[in-house]
Amino acid sequence: MPQVIEPRSERGRRRYAEQVLTPLDQIRMQPNGVTGAWAYFLRSDGATIRDALILAPNGGAPPAADDPKGKFGTNASYFRERAQAKGLTYLGQRLDTRAVRLLVETLAKNRGDELLFVEDEIAEQDNILANAESAREREIAHKRKRQYQVRLDTLNQPFDPDALVAELDEISRAQRLANIDPNVLAVMREMVGEVNEKFAGMVTRFSTGKTSSDPEMAPTGVRTRRARGGAAASESFAGVGFIDADN
Repeated sequence: MPQVIEPRSERGRRRYAEQVLTPLDQIRMQPNGVTGAWAYFLRSDGATIRDALILAPNGGAPPAADDPKGKFGTNASYFRERAQAKGLTYLGQRLDTRAVRLLVETLAKNRGDELLFVEDEIAEQDNILANAESAREREIAHKRKRQYQVRLDTLNQPFDPDALVAELDEISRAQRLANIDPNVLAVMREMVGEVNEKFAGMVTRFSTGKTSSDPEMAPTGVRTRRARGGAAASESFAGVGFIDADN
């Protein structure tokens, strides 16, 4: 088993613990209050939620209530076809039951092989640390080992597909409720009594567009501007990489 480099300070341990992200932390969020063509896509070789669930600035078609003229979804099919050519599957502007099940099936399929890959990479960094003569090589190996260790700890979190589906279903419901008027939501809480504090916190999280403080978790999509002919000026897909080889 690869040797774990544990932080010695309390501050370091807290910081390390924050890097092992929960399912909610791993879900990139589109900016709240900004109508656009944001959409979720599924990456078929993803082994964590962050790997597999891609948030792109184009490909979605907002509902008529948010986009009465339908201008943001004009080129949705074009961007979905481009994403499909890259091996991505369109899930929708927001997560739903279908998206959640496809996501968990993908994680279950890829998790075992990814665990082996990450353990091998940690062993390779250990080998460099033990044998490299260059201080710079050892410094890079140490940093990469810590990155891979965080990834390994994320992958080694308890994985119960049924429980994860249930958790993500709850998260997806919170996301769909994020645009509801707070007064309406308050009435729902009084009438139904099923919106507990945890769920209410998730709704607030999506309402504010808050995502993880980890800079690597921030969505990289940008607000798009329409060029002549209706095509979007930006068509980049966010979050496609795993660990940056230069870090």
